[in-house]
Amino acid sequence: MGIAGLTTFIDENQQLLKDFRLHDTSLIIDGNNVYHFLYYYFQVSHHFGGDYNIFAEKCVFFFNQLAECNIKPFIVFDGAYDNSGKKLKTAMKRATDRIHLASMLSHGGRGKILPILAQETFVAVLKSLGIPHVTCNFEADNQIAALAIKWHCPVLTNDSDFFIYNLPSGVVLLDYMNLKVVERSDCRYMNVQMFYVSNLMKELNTDDSKIVALFATLLGNDVIDGRIFEPFFTRSNLPRKKCSLQSVRSNAKFARLVGWLHSIHDFPTAVSIVLSYLLTEKQEDVKEMILKSVMGYTDLKCELDGYFTDSCFTEPVKSLEENVLPQWYIDGINKSEIPVFTLNAVTLRRVILLCQVEMMNESSAYQCSLNIRQFIYAILLSVDNADDSKNKERLRVSEHDRENKHLKCKTVKPLWSLDDDRPVPSLDQLPSLAVVDRQNLLLDVLKVPRDDLMKFPLNTQLTIATIIFWVQNAMPKVSALHLEALLVCSVKLGILSSALKQTLSGLNDDNLAFSENVISRLEAFASKPHHNHAVKFDGTIIHIFSQFQSCLRSSVYANQLLLLPFPSLDPAQVFNGTFLYNFYRELRGRKDPDLYVNELFGRGTSVSLAFADLRTAIRSLMPEGSLLTVASSLAVKNKKKKKIKEADHKQNNIDVFETKSECELATYCDINNKFSCLEIEDN
Repeated sequence: MGIAGLTTFIDENQQLLKDFRLHDTSLIIDGNNVYHFLYYYFQVSHHFGGDYNIFAEKCVFFFNQLAECNIKPFIVFDGAYDNSGKKLKTAMKRATDRIHLASMLSHGGRGKILPILAQETFVAVLKSLGIPHVTCNFEADNQIAALAIKWHCPVLTNDSDFFIYNLPSGVVLLDYMNLKVVERSDCRYMNVQMFYVSNLMKELNTDDSKIVALFATLLGNDVIDGRIFEPFFTRSNLPRKKCSLQSVRSNAKFARLVGWLHSIHDFPTAVSIVLSYLLTEKQEDVKEMILKSVMGYTDLKCELDGYFTDSCFTEPVKSLEENVLPQWYIDGINKSEIPVFTLNAVTLRRVILLCQVEMMNESSAYQCSLNIRQFIYAILLSVDNADDSKNKERLRVSEHDRENKHLKCKTVKPLWSLDDDRPVPSLDQLPSLAVVDRQNLLLDVLKVPRDDLMKFPLNTQLTIATIIFWVQNAMPKVSALHLEALLVCSVKLGILSSALKQTLSGLNDDNLAFSENVISRLEAFASKPHHNHAVKFDGTIIHIFSQFQSCLRSSVYANQLLLLPFPSLDPAQVFNGTFLYNFYRELRGRKDPDLYVNELFGRGTSVSLAFADLRTAIRSLMPEGSLLTVASSLAVKNKKKKKIKEADHKQNNIDVFETKSECELATYCDINNKFSCLEIEDN
């Protein structure tokens, strides 16, 4: 997670960076770092829960640009938190900060939080493009550095920890990477800035990488808290200027520390001097932490090289109670086919549920997907279950989740048996179960009848089952307008389009072309909405769809853990938060929302009839009364106007613009006017 202030220090000292033309090379990419960077670099909207289809398009563009320059990417992701607790403590601090940002966003304020399905979307892009990737069992930094050294290639990241590793081929900084491809007669390349640790070593007057690692350790990192060394910094009278490096905006101790290390000739001497300023009874423990931190940067063992040549990690991974986890499960983690969330649950029995844009006075959006997670925990914790009732009672997973505006820890009991008292299978048993049995397990948890679901195309079944689960478990309840918006969004993005095409399979090309025209009309609702004193930001809309995201995330995780009895689900084909927000408001502003959707799809056309059949079929799977009935805002306005009319009989004063939509999108498309798209372009 980096060294606080070090990136700023490097920014202030540009002589440590070198302009470089990047091309014709392998490139080890810090996976967790890069998908965060790309989401914000391309300014993909996060205000309404995530626009995953847009994010996927930008990721494809990024990798295409690398391919143009003959750069071969290898992506490495972090695994679970280790049992030291240091990373977990930092992660919980960030989760707390995220709640405050989410609270501001839920009222139309500013802030940045990465949508919760961004990584799943990114991994789906990697798989579709055939880009090699791996998820480590635990933290990835050391493995990334070791592989870069062995392969003699650079690392792409913004993580300041990589400024400390002795990487001869350098570190490419994401913040200084120009994605524009420059073409010359001999090659195509990208302009980047490269950091070489050798430049920092010159300033430190050393060729010993341990001195550089000590520099990072004294500043504080994920292994050791830098505040431990405050007595050294305050009492040692470090030189104010003994090197060419400056530290203007950041803490001045960076440059002073470089100046001091410049005069130290060996690592043991430096450590002894630092320890001499600490209390005697603490020196031995601190020395051990210093050595552990330094070894983390300098004593590297490469395990990833074998993975990328089709062999796997050799070290067994154990549960919290030291039971070895099945190799097929760890292979699934390494291939990014099973989520790291499950590895945290089984090795630490502790998970962090990252807050979404949601209303803080309501229950957490994760509450409605609790049953699915309990099912997941039962499978995972079976490795520590001695198969007796007393042992089961003590097995719990600690969930760190939002309660109002605070991060709270709750212990969650696994779902050991299903409604008919059938036991949930163990982790060891899953590979031997037939596909249909694994499908039935998940559908039993989602409480969706198998026979009714089988009439839909296979690739849509998990999405439809999740929608039904969401409708039955969300609180506040889902309305018919929320459901309608989500169905239209899923058709637009692709996951439910196959259900329509199945209905339209016997139709002529004109009807299919018309369906493509409908999709293009829907693009108007993907634009950023405008708010003012008359059209207020409405966080309650986002909250309902955040509940759907939590259900989608949990059902995707359960499907992955069950070895994909249903086809893998790509969030980019299901969810666009901006579209959902806009389209729901449009429906709420219509006197007859169903009629509006029918007209949008072309009333009486095959596409419109097919969508109506799809809507009816999905609603038929829900118990009666599942959906909340909401009167449209236009109907409410009309009712008020009728009362006014009856009271004063002054028709000339009645507002004649009753059919105007509440949504007031920046790009409005009149579906009854075939020339209205010209107005969109003019605007």
